Amino acid sequence: MLGNFYQTLEKFDDAEREYRRALELGTNVDAANNLAMILQARGELDEAEAYYLKALEPDPDCVDVLFNWATLKLECRKDLNATRILIERIVTIQPDLKKHPL
Repeated sequence: MLGNFYQTLEKFDDAEREYRRALELGTNVDAANNLAMILQARGELDEAEAYYLKALEPDPDCVDVLFNWATLKLECRKDLNATRILIERIVTIQPDLKKHPL
């Protein structure tokens, strides 16, 4: 995906444009998730959360998206309850994570 290439080069405006183009063609988990991360880094939290939700539409149990969303809830919103709910959901999906030292 061209957006990933631009993101690797830290050309975030170009990456955002390409992710939005990919999403115009239909739901794309990676494009929505990566766009959400760019928006989160810019502090555009409401739009970032909307794209995390969009990324979860085809697969509500996508651990990568849930983890990124939990990170937004914790680091940006300081919402411990929402973070806990998302982490519990992740652990339900992948029980082996309970053994993680964190």
